[in-house]
Amino acid sequence: MASPAERKIFVLILFSSVDERLRFTYSGGNFFCIRK
Repeated sequence: MASPAERKIFVLILFSSVDERLRFTYSGGNFFCIRK
């Protein structure tokens, strides 16, 4: 079982990577293409 600190870091990395993907997707204008 991961410690609270490790879990917090994991969550931060997870959300930051999702945010990066969303930002890239929106900037690329391919959001609807990817959603289909």
